[in-house]
Amino acid sequence: MADKFEFLYFAVVFSILRLSHGLPVSSDVDTTAAIELAEAMDATADPCQDFFQYACGGWIKKNSIPTSKSGWSQFDILNQKLTQDLTDILKEKNSLADPLPVRLARQMYSDCMDNDTTESLGLTPLTNYLDGFGGWPMTLDHWKDSSFNWTNTTASALTTFNLPIIISIFNELDTDNTNASLIYIDQDSLYLPRSVLVNMTANPTISTAYKKIIVQSAKAIRDWQRSNVTDVEIESQVDAVLKFESQLATMTVSDGDRRNSSRMYNPMTLMELQNWTDSLSINNSPNKINWLDYLNAIYSSADIAIPKTERLVIVELDYLKQLVQLLNKTPPRVLANYIHWRIVDALAMFTNQRMADLQFEFAKVSEGISKPISRSHQCVNVVNELMGMALGSVYVQRVFDDQSLFRLPFYSPRFSAKGVRRQLITALWVA
Repeated sequence: MADKFEFLYFAVVFSILRLSHGLPVSSDVDTTAAIELAEAMDATADPCQDFFQYACGGWIKKNSIPTSKSGWSQFDILNQKLTQDLTDILKEKNSLADPLPVRLARQMYSDCMDNDTTESLGLTPLTNYLDGFGGWPMTLDHWKDSSFNWTNTTASALTTFNLPIIISIFNELDTDNTNASLIYIDQDSLYLPRSVLVNMTANPTISTAYKKIIVQSAKAIRDWQRSNVTDVEIESQVDAVLKFESQLATMTVSDGDRRNSSRMYNPMTLMELQNWTDSLSINNSPNKINWLDYLNAIYSSADIAIPKTERLVIVELDYLKQLVQLLNKTPPRVLANYIHWRIVDALAMFTNQRMADLQFEFAKVSEGISKPISRSHQCVNVVNELMGMALGSVYVQRVFDDQSLFRLPFYSPRFSAKGVRRQLITALWVA
């Protein structure tokens, strides 16, 4: 059954993207698809001995994995075309008729591509941002616990860079009442695969490379700030970060165990959540979570005030319980080092070549690539991630014509072309 749904999903997306790239949708589609399937096969292989080679051998022979990629599939080919289309849109000059978000997206892309300015600024924009939250402890001669508030720091990372750290907070439709939207609180995604982090000794190659990129990134920032922290001190603090991250990984629920929607739907009010986590916290814990302040720090960027009566959904109760208990015994310095590292890693590509080289060296080990992703591709990706709705609106208007929409297999006369455009923007850029 799962395979049928995967095939259906691919078929729908493929149909949409064929339209989006100007390919005709007519009775010839079946013939074209049949030809493509035949070309993807290797008729010389014996399906009884190697069905994969029989079904996919032709496609594999014609599509070698690019040196900047760890894998390659039909979706990657479509995404490559999509990236090129977005690049063309972002390279265009702004006009007075363009909406402000579109103009800002083009400016963001232009700034991202300005290597000379980026190199001259170096790490200053990054360190200035980190300093606003007390600085990265392992790179500083002097650091004060009182200058750091982990919820304020992660709230800023989320609202500024769309970067969830430790806790993932997002809005989604209430599964019990799809007319309403709720705030969901969930476990965070990890930097490395969970299987690696929970048993790093069993994965020495990637574990060593991971420690190296953190250490070398910290040294680069230390050198930029001209502080006197020793290499030994940095490595010691990185070890503490790795131990903390491994503990986080152990607490998370694997993807395979996140299929029971009833188990993952735990509604409560903000005040009920506060009372529950308070009962798990130790007195005077410096890492205690004030949920009212935390959520308002996030939603204030949208001018939304969150009251104590706000209804929430906790996705992973046990993760949150264990997190509070872990925070009880984690020194603020370790917590700050971990959070600042995640921010440094996310922003490294926007700094200088030294940091970019560190990212590439790690990717060679973790992803098996031999060539870095182009700067243009990286910039398109980040603009699309942060301003996808703006880009999506231009993309759909540019590549879709209204007559094509009527030929979509799921099109209904009761939907206007404008409405279908809106649905496609949502599907392609928000989901």
